[in-house]
Amino acid sequence: RNTLAESQKELRAEQAAHNASISRERELGESLDEMEEELDRRDLERAECDDHHREMLQCRQSLREALEGNAGTAAAAAGIVEDENVLSVALANEKQASENLAAKLALALKEKEELEHTIGVLREEGVGHLMEMERISRELEEDRELWQMKAKNIMNKISFRNRKEVLERYGPGPYHVKFTLEFHTAPTTETILLALAPLDMMPHTIHTFLQIIEKNIYIGGTFILMREHILVGGPVDSHDLNSNRALEERMVNEGYFPEGALLYTEYTPEYPHVENTLGFNVHGGPIFYFNLKDNTEPHGARYSEEEGENEGDPCFAKIVEGVEVIQRM
Repeated sequence: RNTLAESQKELRAEQAAHNASISRERELGESLDEMEEELDRRDLERAECDDHHREMLQCRQSLREALEGNAGTAAAAAGIVEDENVLSVALANEKQASENLAAKLALALKEKEELEHTIGVLREEGVGHLMEMERISRELEEDRELWQMKAKNIMNKISFRNRKEVLERYGPGPYHVKFTLEFHTAPTTETILLALAPLDMMPHTIHTFLQIIEKNIYIGGTFILMREHILVGGPVDSHDLNSNRALEERMVNEGYFPEGALLYTEYTPEYPHVENTLGFNVHGGPIFYFNLKDNTEPHGARYSEEEGENEGDPCFAKIVEGVEVIQRM
């Protein structure tokens, strides 16, 4: 992925250079057009000067012939000769300016050729980089599909073994778990009876939850958060630092903290987050929450532009006795 990102960055830089070269070529083309127009104008002016020069030569010849017959016109002839010299200087200047413009035009044409060559090289390199990025993208996609297949095979093996262990340990089901809760006011003891989802529906989640129960991970835990839509509890004690430290150490020893208890997420729309159901938090437990209302949309499988694909939190049990205890809390 890093290689693809770097290649994309290089391609964007080369594309920017390519665009700049095209812009420079366009500017040179416009400059060349202006130079050619200026050169044409200078050629016309030089042609006019040549005509004037020829006329002056003819005039001088006529004056010389006239001077031979009339010496009184010498002053006028001298003035005409002076005008001829001025025109000659102007013609020389125009010629020099035309030559300078022609040199600039030749230089611009050469620069244009070099720029076209550079653009061609950049285009070839860009095509090469694009082909390389496409190759890398194909390889990454093949790797992703391969790892997805491997991950699916691993999850299938884990699910198969977890299902087998649950059947061997607890029988064919259905499975029930009873929570006993202690209150500071009477009645000081209340219970909640849960019916777990069918084993075949989410074997890894059912197996993990029963293992958490059997290992007494929840003993000493508390309910720590209540919102309008959920009631959150688990092996956490926000009122007693020592108790909380012991609960956290127990989770760490079992490999449930901080990455969660589940190895992968199991969610099915056949067992949604409706009211009075139980689900694991986004980390996959052991922290859990009771759904106080239908939370299928915010906690089920979903897609958003900010988060992308979200598999949904596992929902794996429902309350069959003790809804009033939830209401009491």
